[in-house]
Amino acid sequence: IGGPARHLASQQGCRVTGIDLTAEFVSTATLLSERVGLADRVAFVAGDALDLPFPAASFDLVWTQHAAMNIADRPRLYGEMHRVLRPGGRLALHDVLAGGGGAPHFPVPWAHRAADSFLVDQPTLRRLLGDAGFTVREWRDVTGTATAWFAARKARLQAAPLGIGL
Repeated sequence: IGGPARHLASQQGCRVTGIDLTAEFVSTATLLSERVGLADRVAFVAGDALDLPFPAASFDLVWTQHAAMNIADRPRLYGEMHRVLRPGGRLALHDVLAGGGGAPHFPVPWAHRAADSFLVDQPTLRRLLGDAGFTVREWRDVTGTATAWFAARKARLQAAPLGIGL
């Protein structure tokens, strides 16, 4: 519903265009942007990431956050991202990757069943990005940070007494 887009626009003073398959999410994101006074810097479009509704070379930056693990056709996804970037443009992504701990135990936040989860591992993602025309300039693995956050959250939940809210 556009929180990261609004954050980016408010913190960096840039214009942001968001996309979502779900028209209701686009409507909600637009309404929230209007309510917080960012409608002049943030716009949302209903569309498919595998067929982006923008001309080639439209953007300086493409940013995706926790989205690719829901998309099976990664070559097409990254190809579309590359297509809409201006020469010298950048792709920034933050996503969940498959690790060495085995398959996820479903449900997970992004999928209720394995058939709806499309995780790839780090070497595969690097290959897919290269095949789409990207050069990786920086790679930050935040597995340790995420693991610590989940452990702390679990500890807080286990320490809290059961209540009506649970």
